[in-house]
Amino acid sequence: MRYIIASAVALVCASCSPTPPPPTPQTPPAAVSQGQIITQIVSRDQVIIVRAGATEPTYTLQTKTGEILVPAMTFGQLALNNPQLARTVRIMQADAICASADAE
Repeated sequence: MRYIIASAVALVCASCSPTPPPPTPQTPPAAVSQGQIITQIVSRDQVIIVRAGATEPTYTLQTKTGEILVPAMTFGQLALNNPQLARTVRIMQADAICASADAE
């Protein structure tokens, strides 16, 4: 009888031992996959977001409420798909370079 009780206690203790949880897959955060924000050009109704890309910056156009009008694309793609926006970005970049040169 003692052996049965001891065996039952050992079995209960063995079944109660904690088991490690299964490993969860690691997913990169969304901000890393999209690239770090370099700058934002804000107008009255829209925001141009410039992010670090794999080889060159990417440009996204969205409304102030967050609705994406032009998805992330390089400047070359932007010039082909939306020449007016590419011209605006080029003018703003040139203006920023001139302003920083004047500040020195």
